[in-house]
Amino acid sequence: VVCVYNGAETIKPCLDSILEIDYPRDRIEFLVIDNASTDHTLDVVSQYPVKIVSEPEKGRGHARNRAWKSCSTDFIAFTDADCVVSPDWITSLIPALKDDSVGVVGGDIVTPGNAMLARFFESRHIVSNKEFSGDYPFSPPFLATANTIFRVDAIKTAGGFSTEFIVAEDADICWR
Repeated sequence: VVCVYNGAETIKPCLDSILEIDYPRDRIEFLVIDNASTDHTLDVVSQYPVKIVSEPEKGRGHARNRAWKSCSTDFIAFTDADCVVSPDWITSLIPALKDDSVGVVGGDIVTPGNAMLARFFESRHIVSNKEFSGDYPFSPPFLATANTIFRVDAIKTAGGFSTEFIVAEDADICWR
């Protein structure tokens, strides 16, 4: 699932990478949740063999809730419209979910490029599931939805993603 708001400039490389996932096609569906985009996002997405679902209520929590309620699978993988996933994205994470007590797994998030900001993000692990899942006294571990797979039943048990937050809905659901 890719939840997107005004992602016309970034979603093409994301969708190109998703369609290259090395996973049996009969066991996967591709969803794009459009969160009331006002740019040309839908024009770009409509060129791809993905299911487009609209969520008119703005907010990441609303979009992610629409996603798990719209999927027909036991697991739901999330990435962001400005991300590019590796071909082994699903196959590298799904084995951890064979343990029924695991509700969510996440992989590494790499900030690409040589620009100063990208290098800073990488050196400081600004956007990093390795960092987020650490044991710190100031924050319980969590996983960012830029690279996660959730058990749909775990999302249901937690009561879905919070719709009251502008950001950090992923941290909140992991903690719950």
